[in-house]
Amino acid sequence: MKKIAIFIILSLVCLSAFGQDYVNPSYRQGFSFEVESGYADNGGYFDISSGCNVIHGLYVGLGGGYERHDFDGKLHTMVPAFIQARYSFLDKVVSPFFDFKVGVLTDFSDQAVGHFFRPAIGVEYRHLGVKVGYDWAQIENSGFSDDMCTIGVFYRF
Repeated sequence: MKKIAIFIILSLVCLSAFGQDYVNPSYRQGFSFEVESGYADNGGYFDISSGCNVIHGLYVGLGGGYERHDFDGKLHTMVPAFIQARYSFLDKVVSPFFDFKVGVLTDFSDQAVGHFFRPAIGVEYRHLGVKVGYDWAQIENSGFSDDMCTIGVFYRF
C-alpha cells in the first residue's frame, strides 16, 4: 500500500512539474526551423530560416531563399539572405504575430546587389502560419526597385 501511495505521489509531482507544455511553438524556448512560401505582386518566393526562440514569443533567426519577379518585362532571379524577428502575442492555439525580415538581395539576372525590408502581420495556428506583408526592395545598378504586398504561408518544425 505504501508503494502505491508513493507511486501516485511521484506521478502527480511529475505531471505537475513537466505538464507545463506551451500551446504555441513560439513560447517554447530553443531551436526552431521553418520553411515559407509566398506570392508577391509580380512573382513568388521561397524562404528557409533557422533560429531560436529567445524568450517566450520572440523568435530570432537567419535565413535565405529564392525569388522570381517579373519587373519591366524582364524575369529577375534573386537570392535573399536575411535576419528575421517574429513576436507572437499569445500563448494560445491561434495567436497573432508581427514578423520582420531585413537583409541583402542578390539579383542574378542583372548581377547586382541590394537590400530589402519585409514587415508582416499574421496568424499562427500551432506550427502553421499565414501572413500578409509589405516588401520594399531596392537593388543598385539594376532597375529593380519595387514596393509590393506579399502573402505567405509557413510551417515551423
